[in-house]
Amino acid sequence: MKKKLKPEELTQLVIQSQAGDLNAYSKIVRNFQDMAVGYSYSILGSFQLAEDAAQEAFIEAYLNLSKLRSPTVFPGWLKKIIFKHCDRFTRGKRFAIVALEDTDELASIHPEPTQIALENEVKDIVHYSIQTLPEGDRTTKLAISRNFARR
Repeated sequence: MKKKLKPEELTQLVIQSQAGDLNAYSKIVRNFQDMAVGYSYSILGSFQLAEDAAQEAFIEAYLNLSKLRSPTVFPGWLKKIIFKHCDRFTRGKRFAIVALEDTDELASIHPEPTQIALENEVKDIVHYSIQTLPEGDRTTKLAISRNFARR
């Protein structure tokens, strides 16, 4: 079971992260990862989209840490960022309906090279992240990763 960060520990990790300490930010991510994915899932209803939204939120949070004035508000600040990314995903679900006879050609069933490269990059990041987890967490995440790789 993961140990929850105390407010003083979180404040210190945020300050260290703001100074560029990636190891400190990695600890923050591990602490809030379950909350981020769970909150995203409650909005999106898709585990895969929830993981994507959470990952993008963590990246945005890291890139904007310098704008965070008070380290103690990090959890609420992160939740707002997560919500923004979930909202972006849900807005992206709107599709235009086009009659088949109005299309010039059908989309290829084969993924584009850029899509393949992006998926491979994401898999590499996930596998690297799994290797940095403690052994107990690694087993759970590895099972999730194997399901992701089968798609």
